[in-house]
Amino acid sequence: MGGGALALATQRVVEKARQIAAHLLEAAAEDIVQSEGGFAVAGVPDRHIPWRLIAATAYGRSVPGLEPGLQETVFFAPGREAWGFGAAVAIVHIDRETGEPRLDKLVLVDDCGVVLNPKIVAGQVHGGVAQGLGEAFYEQMLYSDEGQPLTGSLLDYAVPRARHVPPLILGETVTPNPFHPLGVKGVGEAGCNGAPPAVANAVMDALAPLGIDHIDMPYTAPKLWEAIQTAPGTRQQ
Repeated sequence: MGGGALALATQRVVEKARQIAAHLLEAAAEDIVQSEGGFAVAGVPDRHIPWRLIAATAYGRSVPGLEPGLQETVFFAPGREAWGFGAAVAIVHIDRETGEPRLDKLVLVDDCGVVLNPKIVAGQVHGGVAQGLGEAFYEQMLYSDEGQPLTGSLLDYAVPRARHVPPLILGETVTPNPFHPLGVKGVGEAGCNGAPPAVANAVMDALAPLGIDHIDMPYTAPKLWEAIQTAPGTRQQ
């Protein structure tokens, strides 16, 4: 949302700056093109004027047909929503003797439209995955028989650490958002949306041979161990 307003405001500022440059260079506005650090006459790169002089003119001199200043205020509303989408696949190993789960591999392919900053997008996905793995494996509110919370602080409430997040395999597809001037979509929740169901599918696939078809998250070692011990397939063996 903010990026859309910024893009539209920038376009208006650039167009006004183009007209100021045309006035200073004594050329038609349609003949003015952006160049390194400013504007120039198309086909005549030596006839160049920097942004510094354009800004000084905008605030210090009157230009026919233009109001003073070089700023814009834009309100952006896309009209319709365009959601990011993707896929996630996990490989989970469960120790049969202890119930301890281990996430061996997590592959995610996301589509957040046009990517402006790949490092920020990757960071958003990594952070979201860490949050999602917390939901899948560790985080839960526990209460005593009297209804008192037992996980009221980070001393008791488990969250994933760096060693709990394996190296991620990330991929992307790009489907531009037609309702946004930059073609972008959100990506911040991609990891926390994709990781938990991928882990759930992997855990249940691992336990399916024992006749286990449902366990609620989080997949803690005691919960998985108990499910293994009481599973129909385990009793038959």
